[in-house]
Amino acid sequence: MLLMVVSLLCCVPAATACLQCDRRIRLLHEDLVLSAPTLNDQIEMKKIYDHAYVTYRETSRERKGVIDPTTLYRARTEYQSEFDRFLKTMHTGSATFEAIQIMEKGRKILEKHLDTFIRDGLCPNKCGLLNRRVMDCFSCRYKIYMCPSPSGQQDCGEYPVQAEEGGQAVLNCFLPWHRLLLGKPEYHYSWAPGVPGTKKLDESHFKSLVVTEDSSVVLNQLHVDEQGTYRCSLQGQNGAVFYRATFLLTAMTSSNEPLEITGNELVHILRTPIDQYTSAGCVVLDCRPFLDFSLTHICESRNVNWNSMLRRRSKSSVVALEWLIPDKALLGRLRRGEFSPVVVVDESSRSLAELKAESVVQMLLTALQNEVQTQICFLQGGFEGFSEAYPDLCYNSASSHLSTVEPEPTVTGRRTPAYDQDGPVELLPFLFLGSCHPLLPQRDPRSSGHHSCAQRFLHLPQLLRGGV
Repeated sequence: MLLMVVSLLCCVPAATACLQCDRRIRLLHEDLVLSAPTLNDQIEMKKIYDHAYVTYRETSRERKGVIDPTTLYRARTEYQSEFDRFLKTMHTGSATFEAIQIMEKGRKILEKHLDTFIRDGLCPNKCGLLNRRVMDCFSCRYKIYMCPSPSGQQDCGEYPVQAEEGGQAVLNCFLPWHRLLLGKPEYHYSWAPGVPGTKKLDESHFKSLVVTEDSSVVLNQLHVDEQGTYRCSLQGQNGAVFYRATFLLTAMTSSNEPLEITGNELVHILRTPIDQYTSAGCVVLDCRPFLDFSLTHICESRNVNWNSMLRRRSKSSVVALEWLIPDKALLGRLRRGEFSPVVVVDESSRSLAELKAESVVQMLLTALQNEVQTQICFLQGGFEGFSEAYPDLCYNSASSHLSTVEPEPTVTGRRTPAYDQDGPVELLPFLFLGSCHPLLPQRDPRSSGHHSCAQRFLHLPQLLRGGV
């Protein structure tokens, strides 16, 4: 019976190949061989035992033939527990069948652990280069296994970091797979000063900050001058780079004072993917008149305006944000601090010092400071300077429609302008532009929703001169 049990070892699939590398498992199997009743039986079982391990080593190639110490420990512990339970159990049935069962359990145990290890644990690096220590199931010796970067490079992305001036910024580039690297790799931190994204950087722009075994760097009492592009590089003792990450650090003024930014900085903000923001992203508030905004504006910007009549009627020295932003949904999101940063744009002001106290942009900035807790920015040079430098980021109604507008054909005997054939043109929700043709007596002005008109023609019928 014992000869039949040991002979089953040669039938165990390749999944259990790595188990023979564990000394406890080898001793367990050797004890089983020595328990044979005669010397000839022991010699025969030893031959089968050796042949089984040769078979394991050959067939283990299908599963990469490697295992790490942790996975081997888990598989060995579970297998040994099942085997001990098998030996202590009183068997009343067929010894051959019961031996097959325990061997099948051992196969499934290690197969489960190896499948998990090869799928999730062998190469856990989603980016960067990993050189790790594993056991070779063929020789039962440790070797170096290389896991190349799936992306083909060691750069692992850029991460925006925002911190208040005078506060603390923590830069941490640790990933769990860093623990698996051989030797004692160190984290090299370097810094390129300046507002992130304002210029293209190369190695000459970076200056070394610190080399440490700790993965994180803490910047206390942060100053605006310390903002910039920080780079973390994980390197071996021989200078090999395993991992690199970039942090775009922006220092926000703690007093909520508006921060002046250039057009280049706004471009970087607009082109930052929304998933890299900790907020709902950036919002641009354009303070130019409605008609100017309708003709051309920065893509996805929102118009903010307060007409002069309402300004004159206002007796309060403090302007509420709801007076400037009629869109209740946008107003609510601003007050909840969902947007960061909030960028304010006017026509062409080059700095905050040029703004007049009664201007819409100054009133908006004051209202935002009083009611919104977020980073507020002011665009230097206004829309005029930005649109000249970056026309591709601006919407232009003229350019989008000119190509589709055909020249008006000349028709003799027609007195009604071509633009007024279908009625007045809507300029604002309450203001239309048109000729007197739609208001002639044969057409009822009230049917189109017009309740009054401003007379500009002396020959307009007397019926309409007093208003409709």
